[in-house]
Amino acid sequence: MIKKFLAAFSLGLLLLAVILGLVGYRTNRVLEATVTELFNRQQLILARQIAHDIRNHFSFLETSLLTLDSLRPSGITGLAEAKDMDRVFQLLAGWNIEALGHAPLNGSGALAITADGIVHGQELTAILAGSRAWVNSQTDGDTVYIGPDIVPQDGPFAGRHIVVMAARTSGNPDAPSSGLDFLVIDALAVAQRYAREIRSGETGYAWVINQDGIFLSHYEDRFLGQSAFSVRGERNPQISYSRINELMAEKLLKGEEGMDWYVSGWHRGITAEMEKLLAYSPVHYAGREHPELLWSVGLTAPTTEVFGILRPFLLQQWFVTAVSVLLALSVLAAVIYLSLRWAELLHREVDQKTADLRVERDKVQESMTRLLEAQEHLVRSERFAAVGEAASHLAHEIKNPLLLMGGFAAQVRRGLAGEDPQAEKLRGKLQIIEDEAKRLETLLREVSGFTKPCKPDLIPQDINQAVLDTVRLVESDFSERGIECVLELSHDLPAVPFDKNQIQQVLLNLAKNAGEAMPSGGKIHFRSWHQGETVMVSVQDTGMGMPSEVLERIFSPFFTTKAKGTGLGLAVSFRIMEDHGGDIGATSTPGQGSTFVLTLPLAPSTIAVPK
Repeated sequence: MIKKFLAAFSLGLLLLAVILGLVGYRTNRVLEATVTELFNRQQLILARQIAHDIRNHFSFLETSLLTLDSLRPSGITGLAEAKDMDRVFQLLAGWNIEALGHAPLNGSGALAITADGIVHGQELTAILAGSRAWVNSQTDGDTVYIGPDIVPQDGPFAGRHIVVMAARTSGNPDAPSSGLDFLVIDALAVAQRYAREIRSGETGYAWVINQDGIFLSHYEDRFLGQSAFSVRGERNPQISYSRINELMAEKLLKGEEGMDWYVSGWHRGITAEMEKLLAYSPVHYAGREHPELLWSVGLTAPTTEVFGILRPFLLQQWFVTAVSVLLALSVLAAVIYLSLRWAELLHREVDQKTADLRVERDKVQESMTRLLEAQEHLVRSERFAAVGEAASHLAHEIKNPLLLMGGFAAQVRRGLAGEDPQAEKLRGKLQIIEDEAKRLETLLREVSGFTKPCKPDLIPQDINQAVLDTVRLVESDFSERGIECVLELSHDLPAVPFDKNQIQQVLLNLAKNAGEAMPSGGKIHFRSWHQGETVMVSVQDTGMGMPSEVLERIFSPFFTTKAKGTGLGLAVSFRIMEDHGGDIGATSTPGQGSTFVLTLPLAPSTIAVPK
């Protein structure tokens, strides 16, 4: 009962520790996801604010451009006068404009005021082409044209990112002031004005791209005016930027707003692969929802920013969890220690009280083993003796009549003369009688050898030599039948007492049986080795193998599976090994072959084997 309680209690504590660990881990994961979501939402709020500020900037310039035209009827002669344009240009210079000008709807005569002075007609033709075409198509004087971000190849604004804003002047089309008023806006300056100094968390920053994915604002100056799709790869080509490129193409440049993440190769001087959080919001000029007039604001920060915010809390959380787990494990360890200590004391006490019983048990087991071995020897010897006595009696009764029959058959066969077919037929039958009589004589000799075995002459000698002599006897015949003899003999075997003729008879019998089991050829492995107080010899073939029911009876006298076998070969071998105080055993796998193992003791056996 106590053991069950201790086991249940220990299991409960272990389960509690695991649950605490899992709950702590799960809580941290949920907390990380929640804080990451909140952090990115804060970035999205900042991105919206930057986009809102850029839209307001263009809205102010649009309003200023319309106001200039609305003031014209009140006595201002219009921007056609250079002095009026210069005065207005100075008022708007702080709003990142590069030029303020007026141009007729048709023909030349365009005039613009820049910080460097007055710019005339032909130098303005290229940048005003789009605005002239649009203004000519409008009838409403309150509509303002805002062009895309462009980079002129020549003229006063060559190589600079500019946006042209234009509005048609009201009044008589034939009046000198009739035409369009326009502003040339520095796109990079506007974007950087609202995004450059924005910081998300500790190290996050904002960037702005135009309708073509060109950076108008970025933390790194060398990115300005470069394609966002390629410049990242030039900075760190070891990283794949497929995710951010897909986000820009499918989300940012299509005017969508949202939050996501991507893989980057650096951040504010740190070069390494890292994940970054991204929030993005579109910039539509003055509410015009045209993709070609679209900018997009992105705000990005590495995920380590979130972990930096979480780190103190997570450390505290894991500290509490670790203390709880350690406390649970400590209690569990104490319980286990006490349980093991108690079990050890109990085991010692039981050992002390049962020591004498174990000694007696071992003695009984040893006696039973010896008794069973002696019984097995006795039963086998009695069986062999009974078989031998019956065989000896039969041999005695059969031998003389058999010799007479064989001799008479030979005499009659030799006495039949002539070429008479009937006589030839009789001679054949008499030859059969003669051959069978000889075969039975051979059988009687084997039976006599089995029933009256010779006592072995035990002489210490090299078992390997007996194996080699046996192989020499069969090697020539085996070679003709496609059978290869493989020797794997140990060269450091001690001398073992055995009768060479009898052991060689056993080995020869095993070799012949192995050869007969391989009618199509194969290999016979002869091995020898030293094991404890015995020397072992094995004969292994790659033949047909034997089923278990045959393997159980192979050492029984007169049992054979051969058409012309006597069934005494292995029985005699078994008797010889017993007389040597050794053993013979066999294993077999049908279709793979059989292995016979001989065991010879290094000292003659002291067990008397009954005869």
